[in-house]
Amino acid sequence: MNRPCVTFRVKLDAHNKMFLHTDRGTMDPIASHSLEKSFPKIRNKLPAILGVSYPQVNMLAYHSYLGGVHWIVRVPRIIARPHEEFSSVVCVPSGADFVRNLQTSTPLNVARSPWRADSTRIEYVKTEGDLIRIGLSQRPRLEGISNFEFSGKSPMQLHFVNGVVDLKFDITDVFGSTRTIAIYHNGYSPAVLGIKAGKQLYHLHHVSFDGFRTNFTFRYRRSNMNTVTLYLRSPAELYKIGGLVEKPNLAMRGSARTFRVESIEISRSYEKRMIAGGRKYQIGRVGAEIALAIAAKLGLKDVILRDPSLGGKDLYSKDLSSIIQARMLTSTQYASGEDGRTEQILLQLARLIRKLKVDFGYNPLARSGYAVLSYLDNSRKILAIVIEVRRH
Repeated sequence: MNRPCVTFRVKLDAHNKMFLHTDRGTMDPIASHSLEKSFPKIRNKLPAILGVSYPQVNMLAYHSYLGGVHWIVRVPRIIARPHEEFSSVVCVPSGADFVRNLQTSTPLNVARSPWRADSTRIEYVKTEGDLIRIGLSQRPRLEGISNFEFSGKSPMQLHFVNGVVDLKFDITDVFGSTRTIAIYHNGYSPAVLGIKAGKQLYHLHHVSFDGFRTNFTFRYRRSNMNTVTLYLRSPAELYKIGGLVEKPNLAMRGSARTFRVESIEISRSYEKRMIAGGRKYQIGRVGAEIALAIAAKLGLKDVILRDPSLGGKDLYSKDLSSIIQARMLTSTQYASGEDGRTEQILLQLARLIRKLKVDFGYNPLARSGYAVLSYLDNSRKILAIVIEVRRH
């Protein structure tokens, strides 16, 4: 660490608590005034995070000073055993010090799947001012990508809870969506990552990148694994949208205009696998991305794609004048005849129209809404219907 440090000769008691080992052979509590000269926070009796290096085993651990006249430290048994005597070097770490002392870790995948790497390893964590960069490798490659990076801005403030220090930073994607990521480290074990969902932080089980989406997988409140997606590139370019033809005969109650998209082509096999073998989240992602590509055909500008886990509208224009609800149906490929497929489509469109009307109540600037339903026919061809709904 590059900050002022203090070296103590210490000895542990039977409970691994640290005491000063004196020339007289006695064990004295570590008084706060022993640290005050080097550390202004402790001089003012303010709580502080302290990094303690143990040169005899070449290890580091983080501890906290909570105020008061004595600093009470319990050394992890992986570092030292009761009654051991050794030198320790105490420093107050900065955010940059914390990053420099990180050990890499391997977040494990929760299950093998065709749209996620089997394993991901943190290769490096770097700081550039208030920017934190995390480089990772994934195996096997996804769409030819074995190494990737994500980065974000941080206030570089450390927090200490139960022997673990965390450093938080915010990453923002091409649509302006922001997520808080945390790096957790106790000094001597491999570092782990966390992600904020709602008001809490959850342990990240896996991260992967396919060239467009960075997918973060975590367990949310003991339920199944959840996924959050951030985009480094707009996925609209993955889809080729065919002709957009107005179809008055498809008009539904509450609709202003109705369009049919005659064809949708997907440029990569990756998205096709998401449709064929994906769960609700993966299929929903593709449906929302197709809606993003269709929005350009409708003449909408600066459309923002939201993560479905946030609820509410799925997409919206930056000026908030237009909102979009998007869905994708795959069950239509198994429908018994055209009538069965049409019944499923009309049912889903009616739900989307009702949802848009609810969304209008939460989006006072929105003048128009679009229900975008993409679906598979019995030949697995992707089609879509778009219904425009206007505020009354």
